Amino acid sequence: MSKRFSAVLMVSATVFAVMFCSVYMVRDFTKVVNFSNMSDMWSLFTFNDSTQHGYFSEVNMNDFITPPYPVQGDSLMMVGGLPASQDNYFSLFSTETPHGEEFEIVFLHKDSMYTTTIATHTIPMALQVQVWAVVILRMLIVLGLILVGIWAYVRQPLSSAVLTLTLFCFTLAIKMTISFGAIADVYAGFNLSEWLLITAGVFSVFSSPLWLKLMLLFPRRNPGYTKHRLLYNLLIFTPVLIFAFITYPNHNNQLLPGLILETLLLGLGYTLLIRTYRRSRVKLEKRQIRLVMLGAAPGLFIYTLFLWAFVITPESFLMAPVVEEFIFRMFVFKAMKKSLSLPMSILLSSILFAAVHPSVAFLPVVMLGAAAAWVYNRTQNLIYPIIVHSMYNICVIAGSSLFDNAL
Repeated sequence: MSKRFSAVLMVSATVFAVMFCSVYMVRDFTKVVNFSNMSDMWSLFTFNDSTQHGYFSEVNMNDFITPPYPVQGDSLMMVGGLPASQDNYFSLFSTETPHGEEFEIVFLHKDSMYTTTIATHTIPMALQVQVWAVVILRMLIVLGLILVGIWAYVRQPLSSAVLTLTLFCFTLAIKMTISFGAIADVYAGFNLSEWLLITAGVFSVFSSPLWLKLMLLFPRRNPGYTKHRLLYNLLIFTPVLIFAFITYPNHNNQLLPGLILETLLLGLGYTLLIRTYRRSRVKLEKRQIRLVMLGAAPGLFIYTLFLWAFVITPESFLMAPVVEEFIFRMFVFKAMKKSLSLPMSILLSSILFAAVHPSVAFLPVVMLGAAAAWVYNRTQNLIYPIIVHSMYNICVIAGSSLFDNAL
């Protein structure tokens, strides 16, 4: 790659990453401001525009003036005399909706229709703080990725490893920007061009193959990559490009296959990192690799788990133990154990494990993580923590089902 082409590529990537992430973050701030100033129900919904109704994903009894009350999983059929589509819902509940206004809703519970009345409330301060915290935290992470990419390139602009690192930081920053919306887009003060979003989406798909390529260049160039660079690059980048091209028209229905491919590439990269660490005899190299293993790699896998949380359904719930135990016990716990005591490794890995789960279940999941780490440490066999994790999930599903039926 010529110096001029490399410079043009990096300047273009830098400008696009900085401009896109900045505009998107400003848009997110308008969403949070509008969200904080509106009156709404405190119950949460998942909307399905193809069926023109929503589902109660969480029910807050403070919304309802009188019985009957819906339960989680019931269908919201009508609201304010209109079909419960997302557009109709947000036409009724907006920044102009006064506090205390009453609306009649119709919901479906066990094949029976019920009508009840709700009253709007201002958004709870605790929820506002939570949303603001998510937006600000994401902004800081994205800013950190972009600054690291720029700093690395300025320091060593001629290094192919640094060039790969910089592009990886930019693509991951864009992916984090577009992957985790704090709240619904309907709250946004302005919309972005579809072509801009498509361009950003194409740019972001390269983060996982760039991670894998970076592991072939760090801390020193892999001999196989040096001999067959073109072949390696084709094997790394072609599957992602083909998948993106094939699934683009129905990308919303291809989240699970896409995540499987992305997780595979990230896992291969981390495997290469561990392999290099074990084979290295240079203390400085081993120290550099440990920094990546304990710093960047666990965070990248935790981020991937957040994406998995959006696509794992009750039907695929039993797949989670395999993926999560593979990441948190075989990689995160094992890496921590190299530098920390056994109790501290169990505690910290369990806290990280719980952090990617709903906050309401934080303490039980910390205990689950600690039990799984202890079992893995005693047996050195991943199948046993997977069994422990699966039994926990089965109990959660069974308990939730019994509770809903009782209601």
